[in-house]
Amino acid sequence: MPEDCSILEQLQHSTLGAVLDDGHLAELAQIVVPVHEPNGAILFKEGSPANALWVVCSGSIALDIQVAGRGAVRVLTLGPRDMLGWSALVGDGSMTTTSTVIEDAHLLRLPAQQLKELCVADHTLGYAIMGNVARSLANRLRGTRLQLLDLFAETEPTHNQSGEFSS
Repeated sequence: MPEDCSILEQLQHSTLGAVLDDGHLAELAQIVVPVHEPNGAILFKEGSPANALWVVCSGSIALDIQVAGRGAVRVLTLGPRDMLGWSALVGDGSMTTTSTVIEDAHLLRLPAQQLKELCVADHTLGYAIMGNVARSLANRLRGTRLQLLDLFAETEPTHNQSGEFSS
């Protein structure tokens, strides 16, 4: 999404703002903090407090997790229209990944406390936002499932030159 679009337009075309009416988009826009981050910037670290939900307007953001014996492992790359930092609304209040800007990014930052207050004050808005977050998580879970199926797919046994089976 071009950076010159209004905050309302950026929200409207994001996975967070999908299906929200104009009034609800306007409520969200009131708490948005536009942010520009350069390549290499870290938005949050795994285990840090979940204090904001983010919408990517332009650029790319990598999500990495720490894996014992392997270090940081990239689990997802996000781009325009995607949201990240859902732990600000769901979960135990800690970020589950580290997010790093891998292509200069324009983002919308929604402070968690203000977002939660909006959701509590307007249950229709809260329900719609949580539905959008749930759909986003479901899509990511589906993608993760496909990655795991590919990673752990059984290979057909083959014969080596001695006639023994190997995989």
